[in-house]
Amino acid sequence: MQVHAGFSRFQTSLISRETRGCAQHSGNVTRVLRASGALLPKWTPTTPAHQQCSVLSSSTAWRNAKRSRLAPAAAVQAPSTLEFGTKKDEHAHRFITKQGSTVSAMVVSSANGGAQVFISVQGSKLPQDTASPPNLHWGMYRAVRSQWHHPKDAVPPGSTLDQATKGMRTPLAWQPTSQSWVTTLSVPFKLLPLSLAMVLYFPDTDTYDNPRHGSFMAVPLGMDAGTPSPAGASIVAVSNASSPQQASCTVNFAVFSRHAASISLCIVRVKPGEDPNSALQGSGVLEIALDPVTNKTGDMWHVCVTGLRDIGMMCYGWRADGDTTWETGGRDHPGL
Repeated sequence: MQVHAGFSRFQTSLISRETRGCAQHSGNVTRVLRASGALLPKWTPTTPAHQQCSVLSSSTAWRNAKRSRLAPAAAVQAPSTLEFGTKKDEHAHRFITKQGSTVSAMVVSSANGGAQVFISVQGSKLPQDTASPPNLHWGMYRAVRSQWHHPKDAVPPGSTLDQATKGMRTPLAWQPTSQSWVTTLSVPFKLLPLSLAMVLYFPDTDTYDNPRHGSFMAVPLGMDAGTPSPAGASIVAVSNASSPQQASCTVNFAVFSRHAASISLCIVRVKPGEDPNSALQGSGVLEIALDPVTNKTGDMWHVCVTGLRDIGMMCYGWRADGDTTWETGGRDHPGL
């Protein structure tokens, strides 16, 4: 199996497996389905986006799939895709830290299809001395939440890498008009989708300020948090294009798991074998680690991915991690 650069490895055996239901103790794969161009029946480039929605279902049901109207979910868009809400390509995220500061992250799509993140921090306990500003301690990840990366194109001037934690530290600038500390990160389109992980760091006291929930603040870029319903994979929006294969699709993925400690979405691009009855062959993998705060509602894990093309040649699966002890009934194994 060939894997594109920048993607994570995914077992080829998952491609030929099809299971139904939820992420249970018996395994980490919940569903590996083949999407089909038939999911876009009576394709017409001029049909409004919210009327082009379909639901991915099992291999025995997609042949007779009928269109169902789904409410468009907020999602960061790839170039030439659809508008969501009243403002194009704009998504706001807000976090409250343990020290009571408010961290706002506004994600806006740039002209070249990348993402710009405008970060502002407000709080009564923040220092007001511009000589020793607070820092944004950050990193970016896609498949493994604990492995932070710092793409050269995304690092602002004046940033320094902390060798002990492998986190990039960017000094915040004081903005008198809004009475807040601010900075901006720019991420090229070629790096999306990924997640921005960040906490606040104070150089004077060598201390961190983490969010009230979770170990760090996670901001999805090139994707969105998604919605918990419906379960499975649902086409939320489709761009105008000359054919279904060329259309840029926004797909919401959701799965139920009460006991998983972490879940990753794995999307596999496949190609048919020479024999029509042979198993599909994987040609590329995209793995996205979900954040337990941003991408979880109750026992439902969810994420909305944009810019997917030719979904008729894609499969998806879930990689779950959690309790693996047989004594407590645990069956999660992320390596399967």
